[in-house]
Amino acid sequence: MLRLTLTPGDYFTINGNIVVQLHRLEGERSLVAVEAPREMRIVRGAVLEREGGRRPPCVTDRPAPSRRGKWLLWDQGREDAARHMRRLLREIETPENRRQIETLCAQLTRISEQDAPDGQEAAAV
Repeated sequence: MLRLTLTPGDYFTINGNIVVQLHRLEGERSLVAVEAPREMRIVRGAVLEREGGRRPPCVTDRPAPSRRGKWLLWDQGREDAARHMRRLLREIETPENRRQIETLCAQLTRISEQDAPDGQEAAAV
């Protein structure tokens, strides 16, 4: 099965006469538009299975959501951004706001550990 990463507005074609476009993302839901010949039957998987159809073997189970309900790809760019935010927070730290700064830094650490892919720990920032 071909797997594509799409952002809103992206589309792909099938056989030159079918167009599939990702319109928008809302939380864990997405709006996908399909333009196909009228004679081509298009059925949502849930409807197919409810009507007694078999789930295609190439379809994988839906991954379990993380604690926040979505998974973000953690890469070096995100790690660099977290490191930069932590450095800026330390620069603006004063005795009066130390507790808030420490809380924000702890949240950055928690986010980076939570979103790091399995088997990869977030680097200390």
